[in-house]
Amino acid sequence: MKSLFLALALGSGMYAASIVDQSQLTATRDMARFNQSGLAQSFAPSYSNVSGAAIQLTTGLGTGTQGDITISLYDNLPSANGQLLASATATGVTAVGSGEAWATAYWTPVVVTASNTYYLVFTGTNPLQGLAGATNNPYGYGNTFANDYGSFPSFDYTFQTFSDAGSSETPEPATSAAMVLGCATLAFVRKRFSR
Repeated sequence: MKSLFLALALGSGMYAASIVDQSQLTATRDMARFNQSGLAQSFAPSYSNVSGAAIQLTTGLGTGTQGDITISLYDNLPSANGQLLASATATGVTAVGSGEAWATAYWTPVVVTASNTYYLVFTGTNPLQGLAGATNNPYGYGNTFANDYGSFPSFDYTFQTFSDAGSSETPEPATSAAMVLGCATLAFVRKRFSR
């Protein structure tokens, strides 16, 4: 009986996994290396929490080498007295020549204000590894920072942010209706089989 309820609940969207919120997937150049300081990307979330982020390593820098990459979430740049909201480390990330290596870090969802600007700060233990990105402003809700948090308004790293939609989003009417229908079906089945 419990498994039937869980299946109905999962089918109704009651339990949601982390989803991609912000995404900038254009990777046309080597943007920065971890031997530079103050590497960050600003972004504006669509959801009311951030549960993690990912950054793509660049093609050709540090190929075949490993490193630990830490992604931190701030409410402003650290150089502007920003408050650290969350941080996590992707360990043993290997740079590959195809540029398809991503460092992905998840943390307990942090409540944020949708559409406000937040900052991802990137640090790495391997100075040979670097970050991919683009210089033609592919992400319109933020930009790249490098070299002690210097701003590059038309540059963007190749990144994604994640949201745990189930922890802060209100169910849509269709989802609520499906949950009610599921519970009613359970009550009917339980009453029928208890006779």
